[in-house]
Amino acid sequence: KKRFTICMAGRLNRQKRYDRALEAIKLLKDDGYDIELWILGGGELEITLKTLAKNLGLEHMCDFKGFVRPAYSYMRIADIFLNTSEAEGYPLVLCEALCLGLPVVATDITGANEILDKSKYGLLVPENVWDIYRGLKAMIDDNLLRSDYAFKASQRSNMFSVERVVSQIDAVL
Repeated sequence: KKRFTICMAGRLNRQKRYDRALEAIKLLKDDGYDIELWILGGGELEITLKTLAKNLGLEHMCDFKGFVRPAYSYMRIADIFLNTSEAEGYPLVLCEALCLGLPVVATDITGANEILDKSKYGLLVPENVWDIYRGLKAMIDDNLLRSDYAFKASQRSNMFSVERVVSQIDAVL
């Protein structure tokens, strides 16, 4: 880790909309931000996304790490976790980010909204490049906001504790 780091993780496919993330990073670069984007994962769009990063002049800011197991070794030292998906049932990667105490910026889709409880535990933004950019910019610029969301992430991670899940299953049975 050399500078302020934004981390993403998942399959490199259309649904995840990494293209929006790269375009938002380009806007931050144009504003003079010295940041790094780590993309953990592989998939059919890897070459396309690397080409887009190069075309946007981001080759020194974007690090495509490939499939990393476990991803936590990278995620836990990032400054922000970013999810730009256009559709997900229940994005487990957001649960993992919260368990690591990471402040999250995510597009406002059904699963993310449920996990982040309407921006209570992470910053939800509309599904467009400009709002993703504004959300990242706010999280980068405001240390208090970032610290608050990191604290709330840790609180929310209690939702995923083994004891809590087992007691919910017992209640159903």
